[in-house]
Amino acid sequence: MPLSQDAYDAALDHYTRRVLGLGPVRVLGSECGVIPMTDARFARQSAPSVFRIGVAGGATRPATGYTFAAVQRQADAIARLLRAGRRPVPPPAHSVRARAMDAVLLRALATGRVDGADFFHRLFTRVPPARLLRFLDGRTRLHEDLAVGLRTPVLPMLRTAAELPWLPRRPHTRTHPGVRR
Repeated sequence: MPLSQDAYDAALDHYTRRVLGLGPVRVLGSECGVIPMTDARFARQSAPSVFRIGVAGGATRPATGYTFAAVQRQADAIARLLRAGRRPVPPPAHSVRARAMDAVLLRALATGRVDGADFFHRLFTRVPPARLLRFLDGRTRLHEDLAVGLRTPVLPMLRTAAELPWLPRRPHTRTHPGVRR
């Protein structure tokens, strides 16, 4: 659930003044959005010639919010398929492994086994920036995923990963605000 505007303003004020030590800051503009934090699969097509990309097409990593690079990959795949004379149904935006890791983190957060703020603090302070950015976008290799995983609460994450295959999957039924079905 999104925070109120006052709560966002208070958080921004705290971060800029106390964390960054910037002093008074003037906000010139703002934007807001909602990250669909679900591991449900998104439909890649909504009509015979309408193909979903971006948030509506599952490009947003639910555990990290990263979207832009995945949209670029989706658009590139569609262009290549069109050039080849094929039906341009975009492939899934993220690998099975990246989607599985998202499902584990979302479940760990939902059960309270992992504290979100602590989890991301560990990632951002213990993982080299280049690897972290690849990880957040779902573009790391298996050995890099394992190295990142060792910087997280290992036992709670392993427990969650072990139970996940036994849980029922729910289909994605809500659209992102502003996206029509």
